[in-house]
Amino acid sequence: MTGSKLRPLDAPSRPSLRVEGKWPRALGYSYPAEEPAEDSAEAPSRADKLAAADAATVQRGEVMAVDGVGSCPAQQRQAVEVVVVDEGDRPIADAEVELRRSDTEAIVAKTDVHGWLRIDGLEAGRYTLGLAGLHRDAWELLGCEALPDDQVASSGDASWEAPARPRAATVHVVEQGEGISDLALRYGLTRDALWAANADLKELRHAPNLLAPGDRVEVPAIEPKQETASLGQLHRLRRTATSELLQLRFLDAEGKPRAGVPYLLTIHGPDGDELREGQTDGSGQVDEAIDPEVDRVTLRLGKDQPEDYELGINHLDPVDTIAGAQARLLALGYPIDLRELGERTPYGVRALRDFQRDAGLEPTGELDDATIAALEKEHRS
Repeated sequence: MTGSKLRPLDAPSRPSLRVEGKWPRALGYSYPAEEPAEDSAEAPSRADKLAAADAATVQRGEVMAVDGVGSCPAQQRQAVEVVVVDEGDRPIADAEVELRRSDTEAIVAKTDVHGWLRIDGLEAGRYTLGLAGLHRDAWELLGCEALPDDQVASSGDASWEAPARPRAATVHVVEQGEGISDLALRYGLTRDALWAANADLKELRHAPNLLAPGDRVEVPAIEPKQETASLGQLHRLRRTATSELLQLRFLDAEGKPRAGVPYLLTIHGPDGDELREGQTDGSGQVDEAIDPEVDRVTLRLGKDQPEDYELGINHLDPVDTIAGAQARLLALGYPIDLRELGERTPYGVRALRDFQRDAGLEPTGELDDATIAALEKEHRS
């Protein structure tokens, strides 16, 4: 078209892609004025031309970023993973892990059989975690490590609820087979903390796992703690005070240690049986760490002519009781009728006199302080 000139556009009849009265640079252009041919249809309006130009520009991908235009992407969610182990680095199943983002919002989840759990759908923010129901001294944070890149991102929304209140102080009445160690594990404490909270009982029973049925144990309230948790991290936690030492000593008929004798120990635990092999040390002793919740073990001593022993853990009564003294006499080789265990009978009195005579004491058949001390020394409990 001859004689046509570019000129500024008048304000269009609809806004198109303008923002605050400004045009994107890619759309800053105009059109020459045209006269429609006499035999053509009605010419398109400026607004129609502008809309067509906008559409063509967008289709070609030439629209440039404009301040104030566009939407923000959704905030990426992340995850936290946790592994809980015991003092032997064995995974703890069903451990309750609490994740908090405030004093009023928490998530509690349990670990699987591998001691592992994952909490998804977490927004950016500050978090803490802890082992729910445990005293502050009963667990520790071992460390953290970054998750692989493909495991960091998460989807969904985390479900929050009010944190549970820590357990209050209580009193536990001891039943047969219970000791301070397994009670501490049950109530979320350490053995030392629970034993220290029972000064009167400690004075009465000189060893934490030699309690008598009916003893009253004061269980202090839980004092929880929380450690900082980081998104996209695997946190490794350890439950402390999760094992006790089982000690057995074997002597021959002359009272000499049975050293170097092979044994097979079967630990009958709450999660099934566990087999361990070993041999007695130079003093004829067996030392094995076991879970405080174990209440029974079986030991086979020797191979050619094996001897089988079945032992109840924490079933030994205090030495100053008739049942406790008789159980120790039986273990030391003095004949006791198990049907009379805990009763003062002529057969049991004779066994006690024999022990007193062998220990250099007056054979009175009475469970006096000197006899109690001798039984504790000889039996080591």
